[in-house]
Amino acid sequence: LRPPHASLAYASTFAGRLFYDGYPKARRHLLGLAPPLTALASVATIAGLRPAHLPALRRLHALCRAAARDLGVPCRVGYHAVPSLEPLHVHVVSVDLDSSSLKRKEHFYSFATGLFVDARDVEAALERNALPALVAER
Repeated sequence: LRPPHASLAYASTFAGRLFYDGYPKARRHLLGLAPPLTALASVATIAGLRPAHLPALRRLHALCRAAARDLGVPCRVGYHAVPSLEPLHVHVVSVDLDSSSLKRKEHFYSFATGLFVDARDVEAALERNALPALVAER
């Protein structure tokens, strides 16, 4: 059974689109996607990012961080090091990790350990052209 808010849009701007996660792993859980028909939209995972994506990625991350502030609870903004879905998507997830959809330990680990990569770490790795090392260490 999908939550009633599944796939509902939260926000859409030139920087990206935010949707409520259909299977939230916390009380607040959004997914950020690149704008359609952009180079960033064609990236499957963080491993596919290149330095040329950095300007668009920064705009998407800024949108996600603004949404995190607007949610009114402490949130993390980042990626799964080993994603289960494509295309590239950013999680905006409250730190409570309190949800009936959080059923398996793998779900918890993917958000509460080093398997969750902070968006700022992805930006910094791209700036240093060190993204392969960041992905490999997870």
